[in-house]
Amino acid sequence: MSAKISKSARMEKEKLKPIKFACFCLFVGLLMISAAAGVLAETNIMRLDFMLTDEGEVNLINIENSRGTFEVANHSAGHYIEIVEDNRTRYYLPFDESFYRLTDLPTIVNQKLVTKKTPYFGDRGTLNIYKNGELKLSFDLQKLCDFDGECNDYENKINCPYDCDSFYLDRLQDRIEEAKKEQKRRAELVKLELEKLEEETKRKNFFIIIAITGMVLLLTLYFILHRGIKHKKHGRK
Repeated sequence: MSAKISKSARMEKEKLKPIKFACFCLFVGLLMISAAAGVLAETNIMRLDFMLTDEGEVNLINIENSRGTFEVANHSAGHYIEIVEDNRTRYYLPFDESFYRLTDLPTIVNQKLVTKKTPYFGDRGTLNIYKNGELKLSFDLQKLCDFDGECNDYENKINCPYDCDSFYLDRLQDRIEEAKKEQKRRAELVKLELEKLEEETKRKNFFIIIAITGMVLLLTLYFILHRGIKHKKHGRK
């Protein structure tokens, strides 16, 4: 009896093995998808640090570019940030801020430091901050890189490598040289292909000329033989 029970238990375990393996594969797959999603979500962003007063005035303190994720919100709010380029809104972020300080007796502060993360599309367009539809701050994103050879203000290696990356020009020159080499290599390949095509065209033309010449010779020979036969017949008559 015990032997039958142990055999049945083993059969049950064997049945569970594929299910356990499938669950393990599913778990590993979910982990890989989550990790990939986290990597893909990272992009070039702008971190905005600004002082916001209870009356809605905005004082920009710092803009810093880095890698990371930016904020997304679909609700309506009293404040909002937008990035505009060529009269087109490329990014919109509504936000609300409370000026109550959480103490034993809640008090109201006059201003507070606000940090927001937005996508970085390059040094083009304008960054605007509004309160209740009234423009409170407008920042020209071209100021993120002035190409003066000095790394200052809001510039860094991401938004202004020309000013802030000492090896940028060297790498740029290397890329230009590589591009020239690649262009030369492609030009040589095109030249070889054209030469092959020309040689093939010459061979085809040669065979065509030989074929036409052979046909002409055959027709000429046929015509001569035909006339010779006619002359012989007339001579017999």
